Amino acid sequence: MESASLHMRPVADAPKRLPLAWANDAPLDPAQYQWLEMGEWREHEVTDETTVPLTPVPPTRKLILRIDASALPSELKVGVYSELDERRLPRYEQGERVDCITDERCRVIADGKSIHIRLNGADNAKVLVLYVGYLVLAAQEQGPSRMVMMSASWAMRVS
Repeated sequence: MESASLHMRPVADAPKRLPLAWANDAPLDPAQYQWLEMGEWREHEVTDETTVPLTPVPPTRKLILRIDASALPSELKVGVYSELDERRLPRYEQGERVDCITDERCRVIADGKSIHIRLNGADNAKVLVLYVGYLVLAAQEQGPSRMVMMSASWAMRVS
């Protein structure tokens, strides 16, 4: 099986700061991120799943997500989880990660200012996770530049 990373492309005009995101016009708080801003890494990694901000979004047949970035990312996925555990957290093994670059359930439109993602088929979702990854060429203090992945995710509770 070929690695998905073999098909990724670097993005020359990736966002210079952590993008903002919305779900049906509700602003989303980032769940976790690793982002290169002004040559410095900004990072927030989840160490306790119960602390992840879950923005409430109303149930809908067509979820519309928006990211304030002009360039399409190297990776764009939405985790769709319909089963929750006793802590009301997603049962990840029973969910699905929809690849919005290749999956027909996603319609992605970049208008030069933002990226709009329309996801169909998430009717039974209880938690959704939006993930973006930008493969970029980053300068190093010593040695040649190298490819790195900047990534961020946002989580929503359907209620």
